[in-house]
Amino acid sequence: MDNLINIEDVATRTGLSVGRIRNLRTNAEIAKNGHHPLFSLGFKVGFGVNSRLLWRESDVDDFLEARRGAAASSR
Repeated sequence: MDNLINIEDVATRTGLSVGRIRNLRTNAEIAKNGHHPLFSLGFKVGFGVNSRLLWRESDVDDFLEARRGAAASSR
């Protein structure tokens, strides 16, 4: 079973702020051109605007690994 991590953990791992992650999840420009490959995978647990936002740890790890691979191949 996959571990679940919260938005603060995702922020730490990506180096982005919690606010930036929330913005990227709901950004109209990104929505118009598809979805963000990581931040759109977050899901809410519970009901209402204050419900927790979680990600599968493997989704975050896979995204970061792909980013590292893309950065290495562009050198």
